[in-house]
Amino acid sequence: MRQKKSRLTTCQICRELKPNTSECVDLPNRRIICKECKAASHLKVFRVSCSWQVDSHFEIPARDLNEAISIANDPSTPLPTDSDYVPSTFSVDEDACEEMEGEEI
Repeated sequence: MRQKKSRLTTCQICRELKPNTSECVDLPNRRIICKECKAASHLKVFRVSCSWQVDSHFEIPARDLNEAISIANDPSTPLPTDSDYVPSTFSVDEDACEEMEGEEI
C-alpha cells in the first residue's frame, strides 16, 4: 500500500513549518492555521476593504479614435479580461474594514 506523502505547510499565525496538512486547518482564502493556534485563540472574521490598479487595453473596432474612447468609457462595455497588476498600488481602506459580527473561526 502506498503511503500518502505529507506536505509541509506554514501556520500563518505562529509561522512554524508543519509537516502534515492534517495537523492544520484550511480556512477561507487558503489560509493555513495549525490546530494548536486555532485552539489557543478565538479568531474573529474581518472584512478588509482593499483596492489595487490593473493595466490593460481594449481592441475596439471604431470609425475613429474618439469613437473608440467613447466605447471604452461606456459603462456597458465589459472590462478587459487580460490585465496586469500595477506595482505598488495595493492599499487597504482602514475606515471601511469591519468585524463580521458573530463569526469566529
